[in-house]
Amino acid sequence: MKAKPQENKFKEFLTYEFTEKKLESCVVELQWENLALPLKIEVEDINGLYVAQIRNELKNYAGFEYTSWAMAAGFCADKKINLDEALEWANHAIEGKWVGQTNYLTYLTKARVLKASGEDDEANAYFKKAVFHPTAVIFDVHGLGRKYISTGEVDLAFDIFQWNAKAHPNEWPVNVGLMRGYSAKGEYKTALKYCKKAQKNVDPKDELNVKSLIKLQSLLEEGKDVN
Repeated sequence: MKAKPQENKFKEFLTYEFTEKKLESCVVELQWENLALPLKIEVEDINGLYVAQIRNELKNYAGFEYTSWAMAAGFCADKKINLDEALEWANHAIEGKWVGQTNYLTYLTKARVLKASGEDDEANAYFKKAVFHPTAVIFDVHGLGRKYISTGEVDLAFDIFQWNAKAHPNEWPVNVGLMRGYSAKGEYKTALKYCKKAQKNVDPKDELNVKSLIKLQSLLEEGKDVN
């Protein structure tokens, strides 16, 4: 390992400090007097090691909780690794003996794994199941739609906003979602219509969202995207 000393703020006593922390590496810095010596420590295949640890945990107490299987599958979906096994874990979260639960989280997890695997049509079916499940929370679904807008997957986000609106009609957050969905598609006039609908439904005492919607209305009237 090679390291190059550099000038540093005076330290009377020998000090070790982590100056950079990442999942797969860190930098620990030796600091003494006016010098610092940074040492980078790296772990090879950190995701593979993490998945191996997950497997071990699922064989023990964690395996008795459907959330553990869902979280394991969700990690692989986010990293786009180990997807075949991740799908098995997602299915176990839904239908595993003594463990499986059908709810927003488990359906959403399977949808994410399928999407990461490139199975978009089947993934969309599970996204829809998740959104329409009685355990789905309107704001969680809204956040999910916004997430996919931020990743450029506007069509999926728009579907999620529409499903949320059907599942929770006449609620102001779903009108905000439709506003964002139409705005992402460049349909600002329609987005403005839903912005105004949201303003009619939002609690007047909710000053933060009232002010936010007024600001978003101004952007739409100027022909600007609100996302």
